[in-house]
Amino acid sequence: KLLLESKYFSNNFVETCVFLENFTLKDNFEKETFFKKLDKLLDEFPGNVCKYKILPHLITALDFGGANPKVLGPLLKIGKHLSTEEYTQKVTPSVVKWFASNDRALRINLLENLENFANQL
Repeated sequence: KLLLESKYFSNNFVETCVFLENFTLKDNFEKETFFKKLDKLLDEFPGNVCKYKILPHLITALDFGGANPKVLGPLLKIGKHLSTEEYTQKVTPSVVKWFASNDRALRINLLENLENFANQL
């Protein structure tokens, strides 16, 4: 615990990774606060970290209902940097599943962001 509290590990990148690893332990307020600032933080992170570390956590969070629909913005922002094959493999199956969700807020958010992923479906 002391190691994680050192100044070396006190940066947005480490804090984001630790939050995502402990995502299921966080309450709704912490999750909402985190996702509001995540969209801005993504520009600071390396592309491969976004693709292989952050994106899978965001997809899983939406797939299993642990996140609010605001996750969709950062998820689609990362998705813009994926190749067509990667997008089809990683994001498209979940997007199709989310349209079948009973969560109205998620479906509305999907429709509002349709232009960001419609050409990939």
